[in-house]
Amino acid sequence: MDLEPQPPSSSASAGGSSSSSTELVHTDYTPKLTLAAVFLVIGHAERMHQRNTDLDDLHKQQPTPVLSPPPTTGPDLTAALQDLRSALDARLDALESRMATVAAPPSQVKAPPPSKPQVRGTPKKRSYAAAAAPSRPAPPVTTLNPPTPPKAPGPKHAPEPLRYVVRFAGPAPAHLLQTPPVQLVSDVNAALAAVLTALAAYPSSSGNIVLAFPATTSYCRIDEHLPTIRNALRLNPDHHISRNVKWSRVLLGNVSTRAAPGGAVHSTLALSDELVKNPALARLHLTQPPCWARRPEQIDGAHSSVVLGFEDLDGSILTTLLRTPLFAFGAPVTTSRWRDKPCL
Repeated sequence: MDLEPQPPSSSASAGGSSSSSTELVHTDYTPKLTLAAVFLVIGHAERMHQRNTDLDDLHKQQPTPVLSPPPTTGPDLTAALQDLRSALDARLDALESRMATVAAPPSQVKAPPPSKPQVRGTPKKRSYAAAAAPSRPAPPVTTLNPPTPPKAPGPKHAPEPLRYVVRFAGPAPAHLLQTPPVQLVSDVNAALAAVLTALAAYPSSSGNIVLAFPATTSYCRIDEHLPTIRNALRLNPDHHISRNVKWSRVLLGNVSTRAAPGGAVHSTLALSDELVKNPALARLHLTQPPCWARRPEQIDGAHSSVVLGFEDLDGSILTTLLRTPLFAFGAPVTTSRWRDKPCL
């Protein structure tokens, strides 16, 4: 409770001096003021205690909130904020510059200054760190191999002339062997009457006659005029003209020699007419007409062998013939390879 100070008594004010009255006032009010201050402090403490008690009760009734940790204010966060601020400032500056450029009229847009030509003779200054750094060897320069120029085409060989060979069942006729080649080719060209031109007509080492024609002439055209060439050379029916290409021979065995016992031996023309009845032989391009493997006058038996030649570039035709059944004069015949025996 608050105490009001009492006024001094009259006796005291009348009888004493100023100094004594001051001391009386001090001594009289000091205990009372001290007591009042004590009560004031005690009352304030009680109120604080009561308030704390009320707060404790309130905390017991409500759940304690989980406080989040205070934000980090270390150097990492400060540096991150500074970087973010710098990035934002740069972005704002760029946007302002862009807006100023867009808003400005075309006449106010300044052209970029012309680039200064670089002086190649002036070397650039190098820093001390760059000069002191150990020099690294430059990586090897990989150069691609230059494309190889296309090879120039070599000289083309002259085309070979077309050659035909006149083959005989026996030795060549004497008039062909005794006539010079220049006369033979002249006789052939005279018979052809400029339709074809023969380049040569000469005997070969095997006893045949070889005819040469220009490469520009076709085989088909020469084949059309073979009868004229035969007449010019005075060839017999059993003499055969064919192309000079790779060819094969086949030997036919067990061929009937006569139509009846005691009759004449079949001629080469009769052999050809009979053998071409076989489809496999009719398709052949003959280089040697069919003939007896022995001289006809030396054939005494009822059966003998016949040899014939045909064009065969890779030998496949001969292989096929050896597996094909063939017939002559109403009976089957055998087939075998020819062993390079000349006709007798």
